[in-house]
Amino acid sequence: MLRTICPPQFIHSNGVAFSFYSIFRRASHRNLSFYNMLIPWSLRHWYPCWHGRCKGVLQRRTPVENMKTNKAQIVEIDQSNFSTKVLGSEEPVMVAFLAPWSQPCRIFTPVLEEVAADYAKTLKVVRLNADNFPDLGVWYNIHSVPTLLCFVNGEVRVRIVGTASKEAILSKLEPLLRRV
Repeated sequence: MLRTICPPQFIHSNGVAFSFYSIFRRASHRNLSFYNMLIPWSLRHWYPCWHGRCKGVLQRRTPVENMKTNKAQIVEIDQSNFSTKVLGSEEPVMVAFLAPWSQPCRIFTPVLEEVAADYAKTLKVVRLNADNFPDLGVWYNIHSVPTLLCFVNGEVRVRIVGTASKEAILSKLEPLLRRV
């Protein structure tokens, strides 16, 4: 027979009974695995830390994704509409050659969204999956992802290879956008 310590009790796989309190006593903060297993994800933002030292106990936290309001829409293009949306455009177009499996591309996407949001009126930003359309990659000499090409009147004017900060991208685009 197992002795109960206090309700609700949990029984470990080796037959040892332990209490709800003993789990929290061993945990040092709310992000540890015991806490994450016991409290459902949908309710976790309402629960206070067990030690009570955290500020804002029982204050609902909003996810970071909901706090972004200036997120610009980056259009996904393919080889069939590349000539009309990029080469035939009258405004400057920045094409991002990306790959979904690439970690640098995932890191670079928020920077691209910030640039698109800041220059939504003067610059069109589009993305292209380099894996699905290798012909365009060969035509424009894309050897690594992410690569940014900025087209003005159908010609490549700026090329940025690899991840770059927002400031680095804007420093290369500023002279180009001033002329247009």
